[in-house]
Amino acid sequence: MTLSYEQRIRGTRRRRLGLTLTELVVAVGVLVLLVLGFGVVLSQSQKVVVGAQEVIRANTTAAAIQDVIREDIRQASQFGVLHIEPDKLVVLRAGVSHSLTSPVTGMGSVVKYARTSSDVLYRQGWILSGDGTGGSPSGDVQNYDLADIQGMSPAEAQNFAQTIASAADPSLTEEPASLTDMNALWQFLAGDCTDLSFEWATGNGGSLMWSSGTQTWTRDDEWPTAVKMQFTVVGTSLPEEIASQPYEVICPLAQ
Repeated sequence: MTLSYEQRIRGTRRRRLGLTLTELVVAVGVLVLLVLGFGVVLSQSQKVVVGAQEVIRANTTAAAIQDVIREDIRQASQFGVLHIEPDKLVVLRAGVSHSLTSPVTGMGSVVKYARTSSDVLYRQGWILSGDGTGGSPSGDVQNYDLADIQGMSPAEAQNFAQTIASAADPSLTEEPASLTDMNALWQFLAGDCTDLSFEWATGNGGSLMWSSGTQTWTRDDEWPTAVKMQFTVVGTSLPEEIASQPYEVICPLAQ
């Protein structure tokens, strides 16, 4: 039986409706490459988004810490005491202060900034609301009042500040596992703080001179012009070039 030309063309077209094995392998290979490429783009986009979120979180934390220490230094009483070490600061703050652990209110507070061995940046602010007998604080309340501290001799004030600075660090964790851990969170400022330092400036205008070390000022001393705090807050997903840069807060002291 002899097929006509039209029948032969029609049969050829029917046979070409499917894919050959070679064409199928090539198509699957192209599809795999497209999926892999899309996966790489999606992964990189996710890393960028997570990194940006970490930067925002770190900047928000740093801004909150800046507001707290600026307020403390702004209310520093030069009739009291200021004690600075390379990684610690203790200052007497005048003004109405409210307890974070009880309904107590005082006319001043003693504030300490430091960092624990587990990289927790903390602020201890003890309310001065007591009868002047001293002793160990109860929660965040010291058994002194503002007049007790301001009435100390320079040597007594210096010893008082150094005692607070040398006290053991509190046990703090970013994720409390017990009620005790939760009750200690009034001292917590930030976790993953890998560095903390303090300096002070003397002079005024364009001739500020920054110094570091250990120094105590009482009412008989000429106090520094400003205090500088540098700290790092390192997130697990922060870009390396950002994680290595410390935050810096410069707080002028009222003269």
